[in-house]
Amino acid sequence: MQRESVRPRLPSAVAAQRSALVADSDPGVGRLLGRDLPAQGFSVTLSELSSAVLSEIASSRPDAVIIGGGIADLPVFDLVRAVHRQTGPPVLALLSNAKAAAVIEVLDAGADDCMGKPFLVEELAARLRKLVRQTLAEHGVPPVIRSGALEIDCVRWHVRLGGRDVALSAKEHTILRMLVEEAGKVISTREMLQHIWGTDRLDRAGRVRQLVGRLRGKLGMTPDNPVYIRAEPQGGYRLLLPPSTAGGCAGGKASG
Repeated sequence: MQRESVRPRLPSAVAAQRSALVADSDPGVGRLLGRDLPAQGFSVTLSELSSAVLSEIASSRPDAVIIGGGIADLPVFDLVRAVHRQTGPPVLALLSNAKAAAVIEVLDAGADDCMGKPFLVEELAARLRKLVRQTLAEHGVPPVIRSGALEIDCVRWHVRLGGRDVALSAKEHTILRMLVEEAGKVISTREMLQHIWGTDRLDRAGRVRQLVGRLRGKLGMTPDNPVYIRAEPQGGYRLLLPPSTAGGCAGGKASG
């Protein structure tokens, strides 16, 4: 009998937030960001070892990584290089010494942005949102998707219908983000099963169909809408966006 892999960690309910992995052994930085970043729209995971940072990136796919100078087992420049080699999420480096030479070195190592300590959390959050926008742009995804009463703020990750927040489960948030961040591309049923339930058994594809059906209903999606989750004959789904909105992503009337 085929053994299923470990199921990804998904809470039963989720706040609509982007995620930041903070790699810094300075307890003051961890406390500050853990306390104040959620109010700026970013959930926070803390890590003090380079191996844990790389493992967390691979398993949880955070939206951004904040690397400080206090990692116990690896200099900040080397950890930035390791994350960059892993083709992970964008990196914002926090430097105790933010002199020009250090800034140049960390940017050359692969950091996408850099700040000195001490810092303002509000500015750091604004820089993280800028990195999220850049990542979305690389995938051809607009900062905000609008279709009639539906609005998806892809940067702050707010979903509204008729001006009201839409209550989505953790699994619904996950599948919507997969589709949004690969807008116009087919996400296979097998990939959705693996990412959400930790199994690639296609005899459980009904789970995906039910989840997509609930999501369409909550978002007011019908086949006539310009923004729609379409079932593909080859076994998967993709999010259709109007070409003028999606920067070239496929769109138009769909069925299925």
